[in-house]
Amino acid sequence: MASHISTQIKRTGYRLPLDLTRRVLAGVAAARVVASLGCAAVVGLFGTSANATFLMLVLVGVLAPWHTFLLREALHRAQWPRMTGPVDAIVTAGAFILAPTEAWPGLIVAMMLVIVVESSRDGYRAGWLTAVIAVAAVAGTAVLVVPESAILSLAALGTGSWASVLVVGKLADEREVSIRRLGTAIDGSASIVWEADANENSVAFVSGKVRHVLGYGPWELALRKICWSDIVHPDDQHEVIDVTRIDEISWPHVREFRLRARNGDWVWMRDTVQAERRPDGGWALRGVATDITATKTVAERSEALEVKLQELGDDQRRDREQQRRDALHDPLTGLPNRSHLLEHMRMLLRRTEASDNPESAADVALLVLDLDLDQFKEINDTIGHHYSEEMLREVAARLADQRRGDDLLARLGGDEFAILLSPCGSERAEETAANIIKSIKRPLTLKGLQVQVGPSIGIARYPDDSTDTGKLLQKAEIAMYQAKTLRRGWTWYSQYDDRFSVRRLRLLGELPRALSKEELVVYYQPKIDLTIGTVVGVEALVRWQHPDLGMIAPDEFIELTEVSGLVTELTRQVLTRSVQQLTIWDEAGIHLDVAVNLSVRDFHDEGLVSFIVEALQTHNVAPERLMLEITESQVVDDVELATEVLLELSSLGIKTSIDDFGTGYSSLTHLRQLPVAEIKIDRSFVGQMATNHNDAVIVRSIVELGHNLDLEVVAEGVEDEWTLDNLRALGCDRAQGYFFQRPVPGSEIPEFVHAVAAVPR
Repeated sequence: MASHISTQIKRTGYRLPLDLTRRVLAGVAAARVVASLGCAAVVGLFGTSANATFLMLVLVGVLAPWHTFLLREALHRAQWPRMTGPVDAIVTAGAFILAPTEAWPGLIVAMMLVIVVESSRDGYRAGWLTAVIAVAAVAGTAVLVVPESAILSLAALGTGSWASVLVVGKLADEREVSIRRLGTAIDGSASIVWEADANENSVAFVSGKVRHVLGYGPWELALRKICWSDIVHPDDQHEVIDVTRIDEISWPHVREFRLRARNGDWVWMRDTVQAERRPDGGWALRGVATDITATKTVAERSEALEVKLQELGDDQRRDREQQRRDALHDPLTGLPNRSHLLEHMRMLLRRTEASDNPESAADVALLVLDLDLDQFKEINDTIGHHYSEEMLREVAARLADQRRGDDLLARLGGDEFAILLSPCGSERAEETAANIIKSIKRPLTLKGLQVQVGPSIGIARYPDDSTDTGKLLQKAEIAMYQAKTLRRGWTWYSQYDDRFSVRRLRLLGELPRALSKEELVVYYQPKIDLTIGTVVGVEALVRWQHPDLGMIAPDEFIELTEVSGLVTELTRQVLTRSVQQLTIWDEAGIHLDVAVNLSVRDFHDEGLVSFIVEALQTHNVAPERLMLEITESQVVDDVELATEVLLELSSLGIKTSIDDFGTGYSSLTHLRQLPVAEIKIDRSFVGQMATNHNDAVIVRSIVELGHNLDLEVVAEGVEDEWTLDNLRALGCDRAQGYFFQRPVPGSEIPEFVHAVAAVPR
């Protein structure tokens, strides 16, 4: 029961510490152990029936061990197994054999209690299963005992079970749905939702964006590790509600105050509070607090600027007004910047909300546009930074042609623009997006070169998608990322993509910190030589050990490093740690090669070759022990550049591998041009060899092709012995996959190497 409550609370955003759940469940289980032994002692001392000794043995030999098992589960896993209810029902049914018939009504009540608890804990289906098991167990017991009241007892149990499951189970299911909906609503809220005991000045419940806004975990506030009043700004202590003055306050009460975040910053909050008298005479306070720091900051700066302008002369006032304008505009394009856009949106939406025409609230749409980053880098590298700026100005001019009436065009930064359309219905938003794509895709001529840029556009609408300006902008950016991911020109914001996209935006924003604080860790997956059966090398694979989200797989963030331009820094970190790890293994008497993946964007890193050489020399590692893996599709993207860089590295002794071979569109010409030492068969073919004849043929063909070109062939994704035996039969040189070892930290590789070496050949 306590485990179920803990699960429910977690769904509403409040995280109970695991130790608390463990203590609650362990306490209940310990009480059951003590009760079993106590009952056994009572039966042993005072029992006079023929079954007394047997009953005592059952209590000591069956119930006590069962409850001890529950205690162990509580201590180790902080939960009870799902079979607890059915087993309790069977155990209780066994008591019918030992108890006299006059005790059966009491046992029926005990059985009913088990069914009610299970129904309330896990819902209708679990309760119904327990009830069926209980009735069947008691029926079997009745056949053995054959008391006169068996039929009546079974009828009572069956009727009571059906009623209990029907009522309690259905209520539990409805409660579960309600709690899930509540949790979804609270977790999706941009505010902090809280409840407090006014008499004790303590927070009883807190959820929503408390960690995002203040940096504290919800449980830190709810379990009084952090006292709410202690983090209120000294000048705002008067806003703390005095329980002795509750009757004097008109409810709901709106207040604004500052709270100290974990990092020491002061955060302005606007809190709407409601008070409710509890049955015990005390007061419960419930509120929804919203972060208004940005609004306050802009307002305070504007007020301070207005005061200063009043104090200055005409010339100085003009200078100050120019400074204010510069602060709200992009210096490159002259367009309004992000701050100006948000301020304009707030004023526009306030006017919309105050309008007498309710339909006008739907006439605002925000379009966020993102250009192709690769084009800018290519222009900078080819014809200079000045021309990429000229491109941005030309894009801004083309976007300006799409404005009508009171529309506002802004540059958010980098290659990202936004257009606020007002008034705007769905048709106009879609038409504008289509016209923008058509306009931007027209080739631009820069220094005699024609450049084409492909934009991605996301659209969000007020008030359907959000009534908060910051959130509206965020949702438009989410839609833009979806358009980019799906390779569509534009797309509307959809709440179904929100969870993934919000997480994506969060990860994108936290990547620089992750790189600087070494949260991105390197794991290694062994490569096995299939001819001699030993570990000959490893592939370096990066993982993100996020402080809040746990281990994040590379599929989720590698693409983000490329979008953000951080992939070069990531590659350098992985190279450095991998080469350093080789020296650590060398000292342990284990000599392996290491393979590191390269991105196509790494080829644009002019210092890559010198960086690799310096890393190898610093750690005294031979170049032949390093292999650089590039995917087949990356070769196709820029064959000339890849060939140039890899030939330079090959001249130093560094080897190259073509990863995911068979999935791209490269030709034998590409393989002849590149200094390739190895090709890796993609796991999509290897994994289906046993069930797909075509994939088996492809694998055999790639092995033969590699050997005909004097290349070593590595199979990825080996997960079973059948596949391994067939790869050996085909003559595949090396293999890696979960059948041998998952990617693990470097410290675990020596043990695996020794274990493989100890296997008889």
